[in-house]
Formats: sequence, C-alpha cells, structure tokens
Amino acid sequence: MSRILFVCAAGPSIGGGHVMRSLTLARALEQAGATCAFLASPEVATVLDAFAPDMARAEDDAGFDAIVFDHYGLAADDHRALAKGRPALALDDLADRALAADLVLDSGPARKAEDYAGLVPPDARLLLGPSYAPVRPAFAALRETALARRPSGRPCGASWCRWA
Repeated sequence: MSRILFVCAAGPSIGGGHVMRSLTLARALEQAGATCAFLASPEVATVLDAFAPDMARAEDDAGFDAIVFDHYGLAADDHRALAKGRPALALDDLADRALAADLVLDSGPARKAEDYAGLVPPDARLLLGPSYAPVRPAFAALRETALARRPSGRPCGASWCRWA
C-alpha cells in the first residue's frame, strides 16, 4: 500500500482551491488503496477541518512513498528538497516556473506541452487538458443531467464558447 503526502497552499489571498483539488485526488487514491496525508500549515488545516476533518495530517515528510505538490510558491528546488528522490506529482495551472516532478497535471483547456518546455525534466509525463481535471464524485455524477438540460446537449452552448 502506497503512502502519499500532499503539500499544498491555502490562505486569505489564494483561498482553499489547492487543498480542495488535492483532497479530490487524495480521496480517489484512498479508494484505490493508498494512504494519504497532508503536510498541513495552519491555513491548510483550516480548510481540511471544514471539508475533511478525517483526513490525516503529517508533521513531516518521513515514511511517505510519493509526494503531490499543489503550491504556486514551490518550484523545482523545493520539489527536489522535499521529494528526496521519491516520485512526485505537481498539480499546476500556470506553467510559469521550473517544476521537478515525474508527473505534471495541468487541466487547463488550452494547455499545450510546449507551455512546459524547459520547465520540467525531459522525462516528466505531462497530463494536460480538462480530461485530467480532478473532479469530486458528487460533481461528476451530475454531468449527464446537466448536459441533458442544455438545449444543444453539448458541453457549452454559449456563443463565445470555443466548444460550442
């Protein structure tokens, strides 16, 4: 069984979205048999207390098999220092800094591999586009119902939407 540590950011200026995105992934990994915990700053702990009080918290990175980063304030040097050779996943949507991760997940609809050229290790695997978005099961379960309510039945019926 894998033990996975999540390192993410939260706070008044950035909100709790990084924690929620990471929590969605953590819950899916737990369903697959992994054990997950968050390295929780007080801001991250506040979000977890509100939305996942049962989620484990870690005091340090010892004993984990892999690390997930969802933190704009961390870059490649930080990733290497925390990962210590363990597999790492970076959840990102900026493509604005060097990342040291084996996997990079950016679910932005317009994201291209070229956006990460020179920012990730050459052997990093890029998971790009909305099909990789971590979506909580409650939202995913409503997708078909929401699409059926749209007149066109397509993902976006607005005239400005490029998927229309």
